[in-house]
Amino acid sequence: MKKRIVAGLLAAASLCAGVVLSAQGASSPPRVAKQAPSELVAPALVEAEGDLVSLGFDTNGRVAVVLVKEGDRVTEGDLLARLDDRLPRATVARAEAALAAAEARR
Repeated sequence: MKKRIVAGLLAAASLCAGVVLSAQGASSPPRVAKQAPSELVAPALVEAEGDLVSLGFDTNGRVAVVLVKEGDRVTEGDLLARLDDRLPRATVARAEAALAAAEARR
């Protein structure tokens, strides 16, 4: 009876050790190179109502960098933020590749 208990405990310990070791050896997710967003000038409409200011952009996107802080004085034409332009640039690159392929088929 004691041999069965000892054998069962050893089997359970071996199983636990195997699970822990396999979890530690799991590969990490692949590294992805990050590209720094470049400057994209987007005209915006700013309307002031007291301390509240609404911004409007001609294009959608994620703000990559905010160039001003709360309380900074700004004038018309000042660059307030930069949008992440990786997606639009990729779209342009795909369109240019499709155009080149279409011209090559002619």
